[in-house]
Amino acid sequence: MKDFRQPGLSVLWHHSCGTAVDFHHVPLNFKLGSELPEPPSTHACSLNYNQVRGVSILSSWCVRQIEGVYFGIKNLHGDTPLRLYVNSSVEVNYLFAMINPMPSQNTDPRTIENEKHIIKDVVGLTSVDDIILNDRGWDSRVYSFGNGRYFFKFPRSEKIQGRFTYEIAAIKFLANLETRVVAQKILWEHPDNAYFGYEGVQGVPVSELIGTLTQHQKQHIGAALGDFLKQFHTLTLPGARTMSLEDEAQQIQRWYENCRQVVQEKFSVSEQHQLEKLVYHIWPARLVELGSEPVLSHGDLHYENILYGHDGTVGIIDFGDVAYYDRSKDFLELENDEAIFRSVLTVYGHPDPHLEAKIAVRQRMIQIINLGFHAGKNDSVNIQDAVARIRSELPSTAIRNK
Repeated sequence: MKDFRQPGLSVLWHHSCGTAVDFHHVPLNFKLGSELPEPPSTHACSLNYNQVRGVSILSSWCVRQIEGVYFGIKNLHGDTPLRLYVNSSVEVNYLFAMINPMPSQNTDPRTIENEKHIIKDVVGLTSVDDIILNDRGWDSRVYSFGNGRYFFKFPRSEKIQGRFTYEIAAIKFLANLETRVVAQKILWEHPDNAYFGYEGVQGVPVSELIGTLTQHQKQHIGAALGDFLKQFHTLTLPGARTMSLEDEAQQIQRWYENCRQVVQEKFSVSEQHQLEKLVYHIWPARLVELGSEPVLSHGDLHYENILYGHDGTVGIIDFGDVAYYDRSKDFLELENDEAIFRSVLTVYGHPDPHLEAKIAVRQRMIQIINLGFHAGKNDSVNIQDAVARIRSELPSTAIRNK
């Protein structure tokens, strides 16, 4: 299918369903995060479609013609990107990324310079020379200074800026918990969440140490994490997002659509068919079968966000995805090390008899997010790793080496 994300391309609003009259041209050179312009009311039409992939499609649709092809466009749920449908029944396997784009991973040098000067002025530094950008994060840019002791975080989009409220609150929650985990300390806050600054946790990401840690050290890390999760999962954060099972499924589907080009390059046609069955049918059905028990969760707890200090302290960073998820969410990437994982569960307990089954299915699903993340960062090594992990979930008859 043609890639419609081209500056200057026009969307044609159709005046009345089925009659090619009175088109209105809307240029598609949007800025990231912008909304698709609404057509004049005289050019909008309302339709009713039947079930499409099990989703009940109601009214308030508009038909748009793009280069002679008619598409219905609708935002299904909240943050879910707008999907395209053609001929009223068949979903087009393409995400209209210009309408609801992912945050740009390219930062303008002028933005970096401006943000460094904001930090300098807020903190009272004499120059920006000591301020270092870590641009690895997906939703935010992080700067460090003071020999890595202090940090500032800037959002990549207005949506993420809005979520800073809950990230800051979660960090403060952790600081007030009596756990074995060390917390960041919020020191600077912008009234509109344009940034916030904090004293960081001193230590090395566990991901960089995993091969050198002793069994005792791993058990110590696991026990600290288990104690933290046991307490954090009981907290209440008013206004924080709640991720339903449907939201989880659609999140994975969104990431899948966003990295479809990589999928087409790395997987055979038969593998792609099998993968789509997993993404759109098998995994969502399995989530429903196991049920959900939402608790306040870190949301992105993996070994890069867990720090281990030379004195044995354990720290947790990056609460940017804090929300109410099924309690299994915070265990997904801890299972990559058996000793740490078992130590976590020993301290945390098993309040949910399906906990490990829920972890297993979400572990498979999260590889789609990992693929999209690494593709967005042009990280070829980790793209290959994610592809290998995803391919291992496909039936052996669909596997072929590329």
